[in-house]
Amino acid sequence: MIAIAGCCVTTKQFETAKSILHTFASYCKDGLMPNLFPEGHNEPQYNTADAALLYIHAVYLYVKETNDLPFLQEIFPVMEEIISCYKKGTHYGIHMDTDGLL
Repeated sequence: MIAIAGCCVTTKQFETAKSILHTFASYCKDGLMPNLFPEGHNEPQYNTADAALLYIHAVYLYVKETNDLPFLQEIFPVMEEIISCYKKGTHYGIHMDTDGLL
Protein backbone atom coordinates (compact mmCIF):
# COMPACT_ATOMS: atom_id res chain seq x y z
CA MET A 1 0.00 0.00 0.00
CA ILE A 2 2.87 2.37 0.68
CA ALA A 3 4.25 1.86 -2.82
CA ILE A 4 1.02 2.41 -4.76
CA ALA A 5 1.44 6.18 -4.69
CA GLY A 6 4.90 6.16 -6.25
CA CYS A 7 4.74 3.02 -8.35
CA CYS A 8 1.23 3.32 -9.77
CA VAL A 9 -0.58 6.60 -9.14
CA THR A 10 2.27 9.04 -9.85
CA THR A 11 3.29 7.07 -12.92
CA LYS A 12 -0.34 7.03 -14.09
CA GLN A 13 -0.57 3.24 -14.05
CA PHE A 14 -4.14 3.55 -12.86
CA GLU A 15 -5.37 0.14 -14.02
CA THR A 16 -2.55 -1.53 -12.08
CA ALA A 17 -3.40 0.48 -8.97
CA LYS A 18 -7.08 -0.38 -9.34
CA SER A 19 -6.26 -4.06 -9.75
CA ILE A 20 -4.10 -4.07 -6.63
CA LEU A 21 -6.79 -2.28 -4.63
CA HIS A 22 -9.42 -4.76 -5.85
CA THR A 23 -7.22 -7.70 -4.91
CA PHE A 24 -6.56 -6.43 -1.41
CA ALA A 25 -10.25 -5.61 -0.90
CA SER A 26 -11.05 -9.27 -1.41
CA TYR A 27 -8.66 -10.17 1.42
CA CYS A 28 -10.07 -7.71 3.98
CA LYS A 29 -10.82 -9.75 7.10
CA ASP A 30 -12.36 -8.28 10.25
CA GLY A 31 -11.20 -4.84 9.16
CA LEU A 32 -7.59 -5.91 8.63
CA MET A 33 -5.57 -6.14 5.44
CA PRO A 34 -2.81 -8.71 5.04
CA ASN A 35 0.75 -7.54 5.20
CA LEU A 36 2.25 -10.78 3.91
CA PHE A 37 1.25 -13.34 1.30
CA PRO A 38 3.45 -16.38 1.96
CA GLU A 39 4.42 -18.58 -0.95
CA GLY A 40 2.60 -21.80 -1.64
CA HIS A 41 -0.79 -22.51 -0.16
CA ASN A 42 -0.18 -20.69 3.13
CA GLU A 43 -2.78 -18.20 4.31
CA PRO A 44 -2.09 -14.43 4.21
CA GLN A 45 -0.88 -12.92 7.47
CA TYR A 46 -2.89 -10.17 9.17
CA ASN A 47 -0.52 -8.95 11.84
CA THR A 48 -0.24 -5.22 11.28
CA ALA A 49 -2.28 -2.25 12.41
CA ASP A 50 -1.38 0.07 9.56
CA ALA A 51 -2.03 -1.94 6.38
CA ALA A 52 -5.78 -1.26 6.41
CA LEU A 53 -5.23 2.44 7.08
CA LEU A 54 -2.67 2.61 4.26
CA TYR A 55 -5.26 0.90 2.06
CA ILE A 56 -7.78 3.69 2.71
CA HIS A 57 -5.09 6.25 1.95
CA ALA A 58 -4.17 4.46 -1.29
CA VAL A 59 -7.82 4.46 -2.37
CA TYR A 60 -7.95 8.19 -1.62
CA LEU A 61 -4.85 8.86 -3.74
CA TYR A 62 -6.18 6.75 -6.61
CA VAL A 63 -9.62 8.42 -6.61
CA LYS A 64 -8.10 11.88 -6.23
CA GLU A 65 -6.08 11.37 -9.43
CA THR A 66 -8.66 9.45 -11.47
CA ASN A 67 -12.00 10.72 -10.19
CA ASP A 68 -13.12 7.09 -10.55
CA LEU A 69 -16.30 7.47 -8.50
CA PRO A 70 -17.82 4.14 -9.57
CA PHE A 71 -14.75 2.39 -8.14
CA LEU A 72 -15.04 4.42 -4.94
CA GLN A 73 -18.69 3.46 -4.61
CA GLU A 74 -17.80 -0.20 -5.17
CA ILE A 75 -14.95 -0.23 -2.65
CA PHE A 76 -16.54 2.05 -0.03
CA PRO A 77 -18.09 -0.84 1.99
CA VAL A 78 -14.59 -2.28 2.52
CA MET A 79 -13.40 1.04 3.93
CA GLU A 80 -16.50 1.26 6.13
CA GLU A 81 -15.73 -2.22 7.46
CA ILE A 82 -12.17 -1.18 8.29
CA ILE A 83 -13.31 1.90 10.20
CA SER A 84 -16.09 0.02 11.98
CA CYS A 85 -13.76 -2.76 13.07
CA TYR A 86 -11.12 -0.32 14.26
CA LYS A 87 -13.78 1.49 16.31
CA LYS A 88 -15.06 -1.63 18.05
CA GLY A 89 -11.72 -3.44 18.12
CA THR A 90 -10.26 -6.20 16.00
CA HIS A 91 -7.56 -8.83 16.31
CA TYR A 92 -4.20 -8.23 18.00
CA GLY A 93 -5.68 -5.61 20.32
CA ILE A 94 -6.09 -3.11 17.49
CA HIS A 95 -8.78 -0.60 18.42
CA MET A 96 -9.64 3.06 18.62
CA ASP A 97 -9.28 4.67 22.03
CA THR A 98 -11.92 7.05 23.34
CA ASP A 99 -9.79 9.97 22.12
CA GLY A 100 -9.79 8.56 18.57
CA LEU A 101 -6.20 7.37 18.55
CA LEU A 102 -5.31 3.80 17.60
